[in-house]
Amino acid sequence: RELDTIPLFQFKINPLLMISQKEFGGMFEYRLRKHFSLEVGGGVNVPLSFPWETSNTGVRFTVGEGFTIRTGARFYSKSRMYFNPMIFYRQMTYRDRYYGYPDQGSFGGIDEPRYRAKGLREDYYIKIVDEYKQVFSVQVLFGLGRELFKRFIVDMYVGIGGRYKYKQKGIIYDNYYLRGQLQQSTYYSPPKKEKADGYVPTIQAGIQIGILKWEKHSI
Repeated sequence: RELDTIPLFQFKINPLLMISQKEFGGMFEYRLRKHFSLEVGGGVNVPLSFPWETSNTGVRFTVGEGFTIRTGARFYSKSRMYFNPMIFYRQMTYRDRYYGYPDQGSFGGIDEPRYRAKGLREDYYIKIVDEYKQVFSVQVLFGLGRELFKRFIVDMYVGIGGRYKYKQKGIIYDNYYLRGQLQQSTYYSPPKKEKADGYVPTIQAGIQIGILKWEKHSI
């Protein structure tokens, strides 16, 4: 007697990650039990800049390149909702990234040249750096997958988590401005190293689309 039919494996892509993180890849999920599966995947982060990712002066932001690795487990309910603990690791490199430091000591990241070089009535610094960033994250997702035409799936999820970020900057130029006028420019060879790390909480929401491979179970 036939019991039911469940997907043996799924291959999914995340269009929102392609837009926000420039991560092109996917996730492969393999069903070990009717209500339990493992998944692994990731992608390549490419230095792609979309036309709308520009500042108010029309200069495109610096885009990084690197890779991301993801793995996790899924626990399904009878209603096809799921609980999904997951970890991922990302490594990125940003070339010629710009940072601005007001003289008052506050910090603001600026990803384009001369963003604050005009019309500013205070002393400030601009650093041009090669930045290397590593991110390790643990997150828990809750979602619901719906099959379409018995071969495709749309998977919507929300979740919370935490991330540890480690950055290492190789400072190439260090410019000092006084009332918007360049006063001093220093070039470092080899680049001057600067390191920082920290923990941040995260909230996730998104959608995945994929293809199913079915398997029949019977008793």
